[in-house]
Amino acid sequence: MARTTTAGKALLALIVCVSLSVGLSAASYDYVIDRYDVDVQVGMNGVYTIHETLYVDFNAPRHGIIREIPVGYGANQVQVSDIHVSDPAQVQRSRQYVSLQIGDADRTVVGTKRYDIQYRYDPGDDGHYDYDEFYLNLVGEGWQVPIETFSFQVSFPQRIDTDYVFLTRGVWGSEGSRDAWNAVSDDLLTVTGGATDLMPGEALTLRVQLPDGYFVGTRQIHDWTAVACAVFMIGTALSVAAAFFLWLRWGRDDEPIIMARYEAPDGLTPMDVGYLSDGVVDDKDVTAMIFYWADKGCLTIGETGRKKSYVFTRVKEPAGATAHEAQLFEKFFSCGNDGVVTMDDLEGSFGRHIEGTKRNVASYYTGERALTDRKSSGVSLVCGALAVIPALGYAVAMTVNYMDVLTLLLLVCGAVAMFVGATFSWSLMRKWYLRSRAANIALIIVFGVLMIVEYVVLVVASLLFNSEISPAWVFGCAGIQVFSISAIMFLSQITHKRSAYGQEMLEQVLGLREFIDKVEMDRLRMMIDHDPMVFYHVLSYAIVLGLEDTWAKKFSSITMKPPTWYAGGSLVWDAMFYSALARRWNNSFSTARGAAMGHSTSPHNPGMRFGGSSFGSSGFAGGGFGGGGGRAW
Repeated sequence: MARTTTAGKALLALIVCVSLSVGLSAASYDYVIDRYDVDVQVGMNGVYTIHETLYVDFNAPRHGIIREIPVGYGANQVQVSDIHVSDPAQVQRSRQYVSLQIGDADRTVVGTKRYDIQYRYDPGDDGHYDYDEFYLNLVGEGWQVPIETFSFQVSFPQRIDTDYVFLTRGVWGSEGSRDAWNAVSDDLLTVTGGATDLMPGEALTLRVQLPDGYFVGTRQIHDWTAVACAVFMIGTALSVAAAFFLWLRWGRDDEPIIMARYEAPDGLTPMDVGYLSDGVVDDKDVTAMIFYWADKGCLTIGETGRKKSYVFTRVKEPAGATAHEAQLFEKFFSCGNDGVVTMDDLEGSFGRHIEGTKRNVASYYTGERALTDRKSSGVSLVCGALAVIPALGYAVAMTVNYMDVLTLLLLVCGAVAMFVGATFSWSLMRKWYLRSRAANIALIIVFGVLMIVEYVVLVVASLLFNSEISPAWVFGCAGIQVFSISAIMFLSQITHKRSAYGQEMLEQVLGLREFIDKVEMDRLRMMIDHDPMVFYHVLSYAIVLGLEDTWAKKFSSITMKPPTWYAGGSLVWDAMFYSALARRWNNSFSTARGAAMGHSTSPHNPGMRFGGSSFGSSGFAGGGFGGGGGRAW
């Protein structure tokens, strides 16, 4: 008797512990599913009418549940229709799910609540040529709480073979059926079954293999990806070919004839030369004007006694100045008092004056002085617009079976690629002739790296949001898109053909650059003998062409006569002093302009001017259609 009593107490203690464990486990969730029943009526056309009944026990106030029904299976978008819910529900559809938000936003539920959900589920043709198949996740792996009891009934329109009925349970990919059961009715038309204590992430999947022709009139599934990709490739090839033709016909420039010039083009200031060389007025072009005016006797430069501080004194107006040069000269001295300006004075409004001068220079080179051919500029826009074809074509090809937010995302990626290609092509070509060969190659390599980054982003975005598409299509088409957009934007940029005036001015500027960069010492000494001030005459032009150091170094072994326009304690006969001074002022003016414009500006670099199943298998948990899961809200 004692043994019996002891055994009874031990059994009682075990029961209590198990009960407490289950109770604590349930208490750890805000809600649990006490019971979940699914009834499926299978039609002859392979369409399922599904009725789900859920008994949800809410331990904390919630508005209801969200039921997520999977619909995205690669090229196949399952059709869900005729949705009926026992409570108010909002239906939201996306590429992957049909979501039912069930409940009232103004009310909460506590305790047990029953939900009835009915819908028509059309998975379409199963894609097997030698047999038909029913493959459905009765419970999906998407539920976030335990399901204590689950039962199902699946009714077929014709008899089935009991040897080909398979039930699997577990996390995705499991092939076992632990604590799950099923039975086929005597008339071989119905499969019933169930499971207990399904944990979050567990699925229960029924697969029934059926003879070929079992279903009649199933919805055919068409995967248009291959066709869309072929159209994309053809369209992209044609767009690149069209862009190449437009450049060849209306945008091809003559190669400039470069002959060394020993003086600046007639009537052109350093600021003009800077604009003519790359189509932009840089801060350093303005810096060079100070040396230019000093050399012309329009101002003098002196040191104030403070480190890195200088004073500029007005002497006379620049003779024969264009409107933009005269305006810049006036604005420069308007920053000071009585014709005297210090570096501190220039930290104020001069930054805005520089911006105004840049606009005036651009306006000056229009009409008969326009640097580009007007017709080619229009053709260039048409050429650039062709990049829309690969950008749009890729987005459509990757999502042709079902267009949604991914289509928009890929369009954004294409637009970014167009912007990067246009920006880089402009930056590369506007200074092409003024850079060294090595610098141009380095920039091309940088652009190649950017193209690789764009390609990786495009591939990741495509596969991440549409994992069912074949990676081969993604890898190939993404590469074609990135390359074609880059090629079209580059062709668009170089289709800006130089006008006759622009060609002439470019050749003169490059001739001056050729002289500054490559003049031989014998020739230079002859020039100094004829004009001892030649260094100062050319210095301002060397600055705008990014060759101030090169020009100064040529005079490192030559005794120079100091200029009459500079006064101070520095060793002004050292040519390198002036190149360093130019950089210092350029930094100061860039900072002043940035402060005036409300942002920080860095000076330009002087050297850089220009699932399925197989026959006879059991399938696996979570491997079929349907299922999904849900959560409370």
